[in-house]
Amino acid sequence: MRSKFRSGMHTGATSSVRSDCNGVVGDINGDGVITVQDAIVLINCILDQNCHQITNGECGDLNQDGAWNVIDVVSIVNHILKQGHASAQSLRRSIRR
Repeated sequence: MRSKFRSGMHTGATSSVRSDCNGVVGDINGDGVITVQDAIVLINCILDQNCHQITNGECGDLNQDGAWNVIDVVSIVNHILKQGHASAQSLRRSIRR
């Protein structure tokens, strides 16, 4: 099933998404973790309008609004930043012991 593309001047490039993510939501490259690489893949596929061709592309619709767009990219980046912050706090706690 191929998705149709939408684009708008106000929202930037978006494309329609099938909602059949079989992996971790946000893990677009399928390596089991959400990293900056996933954000880069998502940005590139949005700009190239080919997210539907990526094996785990459906996992890039983080807010489940049916489109790949900058909101999904921001969601991935926020997740990464929160993960990093949590890891830093955990590291600090283990050092104090």
